[in-house]
Amino acid sequence: MPSSPDRLWPGRFPPGGRPLGPGRCPRWGPAPAPIWGIDRDPAACRRVGNALAKGGLENSATVECRDFFELEPAALGIRPGVAVINPPYGKRLGSVSESRALFGRILSRLARCYPGWKLALIAPPGAEDLAPPQLTAHRLPHGGLALMLFTGTLSP
Repeated sequence: MPSSPDRLWPGRFPPGGRPLGPGRCPRWGPAPAPIWGIDRDPAACRRVGNALAKGGLENSATVECRDFFELEPAALGIRPGVAVINPPYGKRLGSVSESRALFGRILSRLARCYPGWKLALIAPPGAEDLAPPQLTAHRLPHGGLALMLFTGTLSP
């Protein structure tokens, strides 16, 4: 006997068992804290902006085309919060050594410009030795890659 979709995916349907569809999706209220996304690729920023607009969330987040290495949150009046960083790694950069070098630069930038921030940072395999001791390493299998996820609060 096949399982019903709501048994396979609890919470898929709202109470009453009817799926949400076009025009039935609830509108979300404002985010409890500012959400700010950056990427240096203009096409990526447009895609995210379009996805936010399609979901009716265009006023819930700010997306800017900027370089992480030029961004200084304190100078922009942004208080410490949560930073989630998914940098390029592996083949997108060309080699493991290039991924490690970029990861080292990211960690240096975080230490200088993001003290007191909570962090989730995706990293290339073998980067455990580069992370500061206040971050906890977690294995993160993703698409056949053995990535790492580092979490914690950056020392002020």
